[in-house]
Amino acid sequence: MIDRAEIMRMLEDRTVVRYPVGVRFDAEPLQPGEFACLEALGEHPNDGYCLYIHPMFEPVDDLIPLLVAYYVPAVNYGEIATHVEAELFGSTLLGIEIEEYYKILCSVADSVPQPPAP
Repeated sequence: MIDRAEIMRMLEDRTVVRYPVGVRFDAEPLQPGEFACLEALGEHPNDGYCLYIHPMFEPVDDLIPLLVAYYVPAVNYGEIATHVEAELFGSTLLGIEIEEYYKILCSVADSVPQPPAP
């Protein structure tokens, strides 16, 4: 299985990930229920992206490859990459069944603390 260090190296490999991606553990830009989100750093994909991941997952090395892999298709192909491609890519890269990968991601999303009700 791909570990945290290897997935981070993959983000630097332009034969795998077409455009620059930095990872930041910060919940500020996340919507309720999101464990991560991808934001463009400029007008063109060559400007790069920042993948914001909820800070509660920073110490969970085993989860980082699963969370990062989900966003690689969006970096490589933009808006035409849907959750279907993201789940297929992530599960294939990590060598797990799509349904299992989906269940893990749902569990991760469900574990994110919800903001207090107004």
